[in-house]
Amino acid sequence: MIWVTGQSALTAYRYGRVSAVLLYPLWVPMLLIPAGLFLMALSMVETLRRQLRAARGPRARRDEVPPSPEAL
Repeated sequence: MIWVTGQSALTAYRYGRVSAVLLYPLWVPMLLIPAGLFLMALSMVETLRRQLRAARGPRARRDEVPPSPEAL
């Protein structure tokens, strides 16, 4: 999805496509879509890395949210 939307933004830049009403270049908002998807993927990878590291750690620290002191 990142690749396809990035290619669309690049094509809009190459052809000089502009908005029909306000005449702003369309590649600018089109570039925000792959940028946002990339940031979301980066965040998901970081979260998965943190969860895997917690899962391999000591048994007492495997929960992302530790139990409250009152529960112990």
